[in-house]
Amino acid sequence: MMQSCRDYPFNRLALPAGETMLFQADNLTFHRSIRYGVAVTASAVYWYSPFPMLLGRWKRYPLEVLVGARFVDARWFPRLILQAHDRTYVLRTLHDMYQDEKQCDRLSLEAAAKFIEKRLSVSAIGSAGRAGSMIESRKN
Repeated sequence: MMQSCRDYPFNRLALPAGETMLFQADNLTFHRSIRYGVAVTASAVYWYSPFPMLLGRWKRYPLEVLVGARFVDARWFPRLILQAHDRTYVLRTLHDMYQDEKQCDRLSLEAAAKFIEKRLSVSAIGSAGRAGSMIESRKN
């Protein structure tokens, strides 16, 4: 799932000094004209949302405020859920009628959730009360 940081949309991600990308995923398809992206560093999760069109941008979610990550499967919009101390962030993929493309989205988001959970557990060694990894399946 790792790609060159020179590929879109990762070429639009300006990491702070000292941060390096440890994980990245997206779904480049032959028929989509826009893409989402997820990247993880040692200190943050980054999500590229192409919505609204032409105004796509990266959002940063510091790992220090996150307590969990999970993948939620859905028929139309699989999503990555980031749970912070005080709120929940829902990161949705693009709508797509092609089931093989949705499967690629699912695999990317599931891998991201597992990687984020691993990063959170590494940074939370010794702390109690963290929820374990959760992967939900829900058909809409």
